[in-house]
Amino acid sequence: MNEQPANWSNYGAGFAGTNGVPNLTASANPVIGTSPALLVGNSSGASTLAGLFFGFQRANQPTPFGGTALVQVLASTTLIVPAAGAQFALGIPNNGHLCGLVVDIQAVVVDAGASLGLAFTPGLELVIGG
Repeated sequence: MNEQPANWSNYGAGFAGTNGVPNLTASANPVIGTSPALLVGNSSGASTLAGLFFGFQRANQPTPFGGTALVQVLASTTLIVPAAGAQFALGIPNNGHLCGLVVDIQAVVVDAGASLGLAFTPGLELVIGG
């Protein structure tokens, strides 16, 4: 197996909602065969919906909702985010070929206090390691 150190980092700026910019972090480094949680913040202060957007490359595309898309999207999912935030388990298969794979993620939270109804997290970049 290739020995690539696992790590995660945020990039770009989010777009504020009622209580500021929502955050998006990982509970642990993305090591092959583990299931770190994505920790999705909630800027609205009440239970709301969010979209998680996944890709393998960063983007920097303005949107009509005020925020910037920071991921070239290949897949997405929706989730309910309680007022205190949510966890989304990200299972990483036990496959050595995934070493070094870069995954970019961004969340967009429905927030009536955002200037156009949506708050954007900064991007989250995971480098899968062994």
